Amino acid sequence: MRCRLTQALLGVRMLLPHDVAHAEGTGPRVVVSAVGDVGFRRQVGIDVARGQGDPFSHVRSVLQAADLRFANLESVLTVRPLPSPKTSRSYPIIKGPPQGAEALSRAGFDVVSVANNHIFDFFAPGFDDTLKSLARVQIAAVGAGKNDSQAYAPHISTVKGVRIGWLAYASGVNRPAHGDAVVARRWGPAPIAAVRKLRSQVDVLLVSVHWGQEGKHTPIPKQTQFAHALIDAGVDVVIGHHPHVLQSVEVYRDRPIFYSLGNFLFGKQPKVRRMSAILTISIGTGSQPIHSALLTPVLIDEATEVPMLATGSDADEIVETVQKISRGLGAKWQRQQEQLELVGSWTVHTQTTQR
Repeated sequence: MRCRLTQALLGVRMLLPHDVAHAEGTGPRVVVSAVGDVGFRRQVGIDVARGQGDPFSHVRSVLQAADLRFANLESVLTVRPLPSPKTSRSYPIIKGPPQGAEALSRAGFDVVSVANNHIFDFFAPGFDDTLKSLARVQIAAVGAGKNDSQAYAPHISTVKGVRIGWLAYASGVNRPAHGDAVVARRWGPAPIAAVRKLRSQVDVLLVSVHWGQEGKHTPIPKQTQFAHALIDAGVDVVIGHHPHVLQSVEVYRDRPIFYSLGNFLFGKQPKVRRMSAILTISIGTGSQPIHSALLTPVLIDEATEVPMLATGSDADEIVETVQKISRGLGAKWQRQQEQLELVGSWTVHTQTTQR
């Protein structure tokens, strides 16, 4: 069954984020949706620059049911020509139009990570263009800046009285900035120090990390070690990206680690790299601020290269992939129709189904 079929045609009611958020008790609840790699590449970038179409229209219902939305922006937003020289490194250069910021804003995105290996593809000037485009539509960027202080600085969102802290780190960059620009790297003492400093200022602490091996469904030991160190230092949820495929989900010390949410908008790819998910977490205050964690399967359409809500056999394939690659990592699951709920101490459902 093709992913572009609607829920109405299937006769299936999708569980929206607020359904889960309102199912557990009283008190403040904030719903956060997070997605993986976003790059306004090729025809999608051309269409966005021309104001033609909305690349997020097919997933809007899930995104806009949340209070806050997060993405990894792996696309410089600039009109600059290709840098010359490009340096000796042969990595691809990823560029999107400044109008990509408006597309993100229309979809409701509030926070993006710019801590990734492509953010200096157009060096410091292109990075500066990107920050200006995001600032113009009031989207917060975390994980990079003009200096170390800015790069490791958090963003704090306050919604319904709940203080949510954001930090972002990258394993490295493809090219030197050649100017005043720094990415917050996950090496050394600085990342953990930033977490410890922020912990007392917020109710919930979310960290995005750009890491791992491309195309691999399971994390390498360095990912696991760093994820555990983050949680030991006080992080509540770790959200990963860079491998361009879905990776394992782990529950460590009662906190979830989503090692990679895969691609979300990233040009033409084989099917394994078009399988993705929207993470929706309901959070609040207290010693266990997580109230639910839900994955909504997404399949990037092969022809249009935009994300679609996966249905039928496509949704089954994505769900089964996540379950398979997460075995042995403390992740237990409850199927919610075509979605997948992560079961933890926070879960109050009376019946749990593991597939």
